[in-house]
Amino acid sequence: MRKINMVLGIFFSETGYQLLNIFSRCDTEIENIRQHLVVSTKWTGEHFTAARLQLKKHDFKLDISDLAEFKDLRDFLTSRRRSLISLLENPAIIEDEGFSETLLSVFHLTDELNSREDFKGLPPTDVRHLAMDMSRSYRFTLEQWLNYLQHLKVHYPYIFSLAIRKNPFDPHANPVVNL
Repeated sequence: MRKINMVLGIFFSETGYQLLNIFSRCDTEIENIRQHLVVSTKWTGEHFTAARLQLKKHDFKLDISDLAEFKDLRDFLTSRRRSLISLLENPAIIEDEGFSETLLSVFHLTDELNSREDFKGLPPTDVRHLAMDMSRSYRFTLEQWLNYLQHLKVHYPYIFSLAIRKNPFDPHANPVVNL
């Protein structure tokens, strides 16, 4: 598990946090789950379990009315492609089906976005299809993020501290330590 969580740490540092920022900006129902995702040092295993239960109920419906989001997301994911491929090459991910699914969903989303030269004039059916691919990646990435944070809280409190100060769901998150 520690090897998997080291790989998850790389994923979140390089790609995951930014992906969660992008996805959550498009989440039409974010306010329904935000309170369940503002992780703190006081969280226990029960808090993480409750957050996971809320995610199971969440409608991962994304609004992509601004088609520039697709281009920005495509450019971001394309810039991270080498890093994502190196994660796939790590034998530890074979042991974790959830993280493998997350990476596959992100690669699929990247391929879908790269398969379109322009996003202007896409038919509504294709926009919905891309939004569905984004929603899948969002859900998988968010599930992995909660698992990763719970692991950090128990085993690496100093890394956990930074992770909650960078929480993409906390509007007051700030990596700077203020006493």
